[in-house]
Amino acid sequence: MLTAYLRLYFNLLLLRAGPQDIPYSRSLTWLTLMLAFLVSLTGGALIYSPSRNLVLNLLDMALLLLFLDLILRVTGKHSRFMQTVAAVCGAETLLQLLGLPSYWLITGDRQEAYTDPAVMLALWYSLLLLVYSILVLTHIVRHALSTNILNAVLVTLAYSIASVMLIDAVVPAKN
Repeated sequence: MLTAYLRLYFNLLLLRAGPQDIPYSRSLTWLTLMLAFLVSLTGGALIYSPSRNLVLNLLDMALLLLFLDLILRVTGKHSRFMQTVAAVCGAETLLQLLGLPSYWLITGDRQEAYTDPAVMLALWYSLLLLVYSILVLTHIVRHALSTNILNAVLVTLAYSIASVMLIDAVVPAKN
């Protein structure tokens, strides 16, 4: 059963499956939501203080859920909410797990951060993961809304930009 779910989520990452392929299950949705939150906390622990990490991750998760709820309600497709949340959270969990080694490398010794080729490679890898994460979210949104790719790109980019701006407004970066 677990390998079937992992295969399904890897197919989602490879853009071969969509949220409609995720079983409608409250327990699966909650499980992926909690896993995404815990993995995100793990990655954030490398960068932020525990309290700041918790607030940032709670805010990020709340914004994601509000965004998905809003776009699915507006388009009359709210019945797809559970599968869409499970798809996004499952995919994001796997992407964040793939990024943890590079985050660890990047947050290591700050003195050598910009001269070490391994750190520079990790920075490029992290940027690639960020772009790929937006691509996967666009893929999921496109299928969840049954819309064309242009609309999905616009909605996803609007969410991504608004999310960063809102999080920075509520929890400003320290100088």
